[in-house]
This record gives sequence, C-alpha cells and structure tokens, in this order.
Amino acid sequence: MGAGVSGEPVGGHVRIFVFFFAVLLATAAQADEAANKVLVLDLYENVIAGGDIARADQLLRADYIQHNPNVPTGREGFKTYFSELHEQVDIALEVLDIRADGDMVMIHVRQVVTSSVGEISIIAYDRFRIEDGKVAEHWDVIMGESFWDRLLLEIMG
Repeated sequence: MGAGVSGEPVGGHVRIFVFFFAVLLATAAQADEAANKVLVLDLYENVIAGGDIARADQLLRADYIQHNPNVPTGREGFKTYFSELHEQVDIALEVLDIRADGDMVMIHVRQVVTSSVGEISIIAYDRFRIEDGKVAEHWDVIMGESFWDRLLLEIMG
C-alpha cells in the first residue's frame, strides 16, 4: 500500500475515488470531443454547404480567426464570403472522415461545387479550434480532385 502525506498508508477508498475521478474526467473529455464534432458538422453541413448563413451566429465566435487568405477573418467576414459564394454556386458535401482531439476537430470532405459554368469536385482537409462551444479558429488545405484521388479513395476507402 502506498504512503499518504502523513506517512500513513493510502487506503482503498482513496484509490477508488482517484480511479473514478479519472474515469469521470476521461468521459467528460470524450463528451466534449463528441460535441465539438457535432458543432463542426453543423457548420459544414448547414452553413458552408447548406447556405444557412444566419446560423453562423450560433456556431462561430465573433472574433473567429480564419487562416485561409481567401476568406476574411471574423464571423462577419465569414458570413459575407459564404453569402456571396452561395449566390453563385451550390455545394454538395460528402464527409469522408472527422476526428477530434481535445478542442481541435479535423474533417476531411469532398465537395462538389456546381455553378452556371460547370461542376468541380474538390477535396478539403479542415482543422477547427473550438472555444466555449463555438468555432474559434480555422485552417484548411483544399485541392482539386483528380482521377488518382478518386481511385485512391476507393482503394483505401
């Protein structure tokens, strides 16, 4: 048996308490990560792809930081950009993968963007930082989807 602060043995009750406290912390962290993934899916499906721009007020912090140089930073800049985009295109979305680690969420998506001039398929990897239940920061890598991309996705699937 281990020794306590006073040099007395640490009893089984203390060990059980510490064990259950650790389990509670791990469970809370998993619940936060699940909620963070739901938040990012909501943003992607309803705002970015779905065009419900007003919903961004509930999902993004006002001081939202955007690292993509083509999209203005801040919630209002985000809303303006996607509002103008949705006047010109429709976006179909396929979520390929989503993972959370603490306050960070990584999502891998295929987007089919359709406009009056045609259709393009793109692959995006987005990373979002969540703070106080809202998206606080975003990074992305976007590339056109080639035949080889589609083939590899089918093979690795």
